[in-house]
Amino acid sequence: MAVGGVRAVRRPAAPAKNDARPLRAPAPAVTTGTLTDRTLQSLLDTFGATITRKYIATIAWFSLLSLFLNGTRVPLETTDKIGDRTSPLP
Repeated sequence: MAVGGVRAVRRPAAPAKNDARPLRAPAPAVTTGTLTDRTLQSLLDTFGATITRKYIATIAWFSLLSLFLNGTRVPLETTDKIGDRTSPLP
């Protein structure tokens, strides 16, 4: 259905709150470098092609980022982010 010349796009249904599929996907992707066909199909069925691609790209980005930071020995952040101040703003 078009509204004002713009075609409406239906989003995939949101997963149930207890749906663990998105939580299971990063582990095999990082350890084996790929997703199983079953996991990929489950993500596609749940979120559609575009969201699934973005999700996989996000997993890849954070995996490569952590490898880079570990490989270049970037020190970990301290737990004290803002000191004794109540705001991070100056």
